[in-house]
Amino acid sequence: MSSEFKIKTKELERRILQIDLSQNPENEEKLIQILECRKYAIIPFKKSLPRIERLTINRTLEDNNNTTINEIKHLKYPPKEKVNKPNRANFKGQSVLYATLHKPTALLENFPKVGDLVTTSVWELKDNVEDKEMLVYPVIDITDTKDIELLNVFTQYLSRFPKEYQECIIADSTLIASCFKRPVKKGQEINYTASAYFADKIFNDWYNQKIQAIVYPSVKDSTKTPNIAIKPHVFDEKYKLVEVHESVIENINNGTLSMRRIKKNDTI
Repeated sequence: MSSEFKIKTKELERRILQIDLSQNPENEEKLIQILECRKYAIIPFKKSLPRIERLTINRTLEDNNNTTINEIKHLKYPPKEKVNKPNRANFKGQSVLYATLHKPTALLENFPKVGDLVTTSVWELKDNVEDKEMLVYPVIDITDTKDIELLNVFTQYLSRFPKEYQECIIADSTLIASCFKRPVKKGQEINYTASAYFADKIFNDWYNQKIQAIVYPSVKDSTKTPNIAIKPHVFDEKYKLVEVHESVIENINNGTLSMRRIKKNDTI
């Protein structure tokens, strides 16, 4: 049964990834139907993320002409009514908090331009938070991950299940990871549809909507450093702002970016 399941899952993955909605947006409904053809086997687990970073490109904010950010709300997730296109872990009209563990990864993910002011915000768990961990879904392909810590925890949880079910979980985990790892060019955000579908299920359907965050590998960072998507209300409950500083992008060359810190922002 597990061999047949793996074959069918690989075929499903092929069908999903061959659809390029940037060329044929009329196939979006077809893609959703393919994604909804069956249930998926997943395992979330508890994980602590005590310190995370966000990078905001100042000019991308409404009414900001590449000027300094002075309000904390602009360093967080956008209002859902302002989300007018899908992203790696959200549909249009859905808001999630995107973060990373390392600033270089955030730089590569955000498509800045030379001359852009960018604001780095550092967030830590609040002192009074009782539960320091979150229920996290790991986007992981066990054959293609450099996050050894995440792999070890995933393997530990996986071992609790019967062997045949383990193979189903691994197959579905690989399929979901292939959707999250799909390269998407700026202006072709409709190709986030598959990963956004799974993120929507993870956050708003599976496990009685109790999953609080998704950890997934960076597509642009060759080290595959984890990115994080967190439910907005969970972020507000658990995290506090501890540091803000502003920099300017000075050079972009063959995917490598250099930036110069201008100032620490103590006004927020």
